[in-house]
Amino acid sequence: MSVRHHVEVSHYDVQWPCPGPNPVEHVTTTARITEFWSDGARVRQIEHWHWMGRVQNRDTSDFLRDDGDWTVVILYGRGGNRIERIFVSGVVWRVTVAGEGIVVHQSGRLIRTGDNKTDLFASTFGTRADPSPLCAFL
Repeated sequence: MSVRHHVEVSHYDVQWPCPGPNPVEHVTTTARITEFWSDGARVRQIEHWHWMGRVQNRDTSDFLRDDGDWTVVILYGRGGNRIERIFVSGVVWRVTVAGEGIVVHQSGRLIRTGDNKTDLFASTFGTRADPSPLCAFL
């Protein structure tokens, strides 16, 4: 068994669907990825994700924190070319308004088929929170 590690960092913007001009969230994601290989085939991959987002309030220009941390485990089938199962668990939403504390916190667990189309199990994590109630703070 051999192990490979790498880190992927991305920066991008997300448009929030709110009435009026959409607020923009500036996001940095960091994924720490560990791959497990056996006889030249990948058998498992573990990804530790950190989402660091800042959403600017349209009236005050203040920024709201939106941080999340979750883990993805991917199990590969024989030969390492086909994904058998995907497991995701952790915190997807943790939006904080200064002076108000945590406004939205959503965590849970999701298990999907290898084709990433069918949920085998989904707690609240599986269906993403509707961000529209946060529009009043943005």
